[in-house]
Amino acid sequence: MKENLLPNYFKKIGLITGLIFFILLFLVHFYPEQNPFSINQLKIEWIIKDLILMSLLLIAFSKEKDETDKILGLRFHKLKESVLFGGIMIFYDSISVFGYNENDQLKSGFEIIVMILLFYIITFHLKKKRLRKARA
Repeated sequence: MKENLLPNYFKKIGLITGLIFFILLFLVHFYPEQNPFSINQLKIEWIIKDLILMSLLLIAFSKEKDETDKILGLRFHKLKESVLFGGIMIFYDSISVFGYNENDQLKSGFEIIVMILLFYIITFHLKKKRLRKARA
């Protein structure tokens, strides 16, 4: 199987830009009176959230420094788990509307994709760290 992953340095770019955009989102959200842009604050927040999503995609689909067949298999396995996690979250979110508080809103596609990517990134790197400790 031929994988088409981004080079490893995109992971560093994604981490740096994601951190910068997250701090910027925090500042824009909690200090709206300091808005230097002439755009609506809600639009600025969505633009920053989209940039954070792009940063997560860069992190998730970048190669490791030593990408082996074992790591590639682990990557595919964790990607399957994260898609299953996203499906469960969609199902749970749909069922919870009928629960206690009927004023709850369903999660947006953005929130679900961010949850899937964060689940994938966290579980992949934790399992990869355990594999390296077991190998050493």
